Amino acid sequence: MLSRIKSYGLIGLNGYAVSVEIDVSGGMPAYETVGLPDAAVRESKERVRAAIKNSGFTYPIGRITVNLAPADTRKEGSFYDLPIAIGILAASGDIDRQTEEAPFLPNASGFSAEAYAEISRRQKQRSRSRLISILLVVLVIAVLATFAGMWLYQEYEKNRTNRELIEQACDYIEESDQTLVAIDEFFAQPFADDTISRAEQLQSQIPHALELLENAKKYAVRADEAIEGSTTDKEAAQSAYNTIVSRETMLDVASKKLAVDIDAKKAMDDLALVEKSIDDAQYLLAQAATTVQQTSPETVAQSTEWLTEAQTTLRNAQTALNEAAELFPQGDFSLYGDYLAKRLEEINFGLLSNEAILIQDRKTAEKNNDLYNKADSASVELAQKFPETFAQPLVDAYAQASADLDNQLTQLRNDVGRYDSFLREYLGNETQES
Repeated sequence: MLSRIKSYGLIGLNGYAVSVEIDVSGGMPAYETVGLPDAAVRESKERVRAAIKNSGFTYPIGRITVNLAPADTRKEGSFYDLPIAIGILAASGDIDRQTEEAPFLPNASGFSAEAYAEISRRQKQRSRSRLISILLVVLVIAVLATFAGMWLYQEYEKNRTNRELIEQACDYIEESDQTLVAIDEFFAQPFADDTISRAEQLQSQIPHALELLENAKKYAVRADEAIEGSTTDKEAAQSAYNTIVSRETMLDVASKKLAVDIDAKKAMDDLALVEKSIDDAQYLLAQAATTVQQTSPETVAQSTEWLTEAQTTLRNAQTALNEAAELFPQGDFSLYGDYLAKRLEEINFGLLSNEAILIQDRKTAEKNNDLYNKADSASVELAQKFPETFAQPLVDAYAQASADLDNQLTQLRNDVGRYDSFLREYLGNETQES
């Protein structure tokens, strides 16, 4: 629901009109301010939230968008808190804001004596009408109280208690949503160095959020069992229960996706190590090949040292690649595995050739050198098939593993938004009636 509140801002000593437009809609709870707000305006979220709750109103559960128009002028200061708060209450239906033009009243000296007499007569007539109406209302209330007062009182108390149970359930829901909002913000951000630690921290918060939802569920069940007859009240209790169950399922699905993200980040780090190891090994192999061109005991020893170091580097790369494949078996890392195996084969031939050179076995040295060159050519051909982005096989596997979980979360968010919308309308109407 949309509301629009007129306000004003300052540019130097000059004022200008500002339209504060508030939209409260369904979906995951969020609060966003647009229209070039400064830090003080953006921080109004917590001030407005505290003011609304301490004023006896219910802070709406849903997505709140605050637009400060015109959008091309920077808004500064905290004096937009009041129109924002009024706009939120109006958009959520907690207050009925109607703007009426004030009637024009001329100067008293412009009225004639007859006009004043007519005004006085009409005022007395309205007073008598109000008095009669009040007496009639009192009489009707007295009759109703005589025949059905106790029954009405009992029904009122019962309905009030049911509303309080639903409101208590919503309080627990709102507290648990802090974890869901944090998880949604995490999923919206790209992987970073702290991805694993943040995901594990969010996983540790899920049990507490589930505990809060379990408490909320108890109140929703009590309300549902206590309600008799009223279809709207019954539907509100069932909506509260359904939105709790949907949130529990969301937390379960989110926990699985967090686990997928943790594995993906670990696998991504493994592939980064593989890529770096391949680059390092290529450099070492080039150094070894250049050095051994002048065959002396010293150059052959240096070449052997570089080949051995390259061998260790590539074996570490194989270990990292195997770990990535275990984390994401859906990924096709076979090209990298074939490349590493061929490079290690190449290194083995190079080491055998160097050994033959040292014992002056020219035939064996030339044979292993030819095998070394063939393995090198095969390695180069495999490297040319590498994707432009080295981690592309992992990216594809991650997308495949996440697709179903993302779809489930989207559907659950829609369900939660539908249930929450009904609850906001129900609790807002009950607040206005009371």
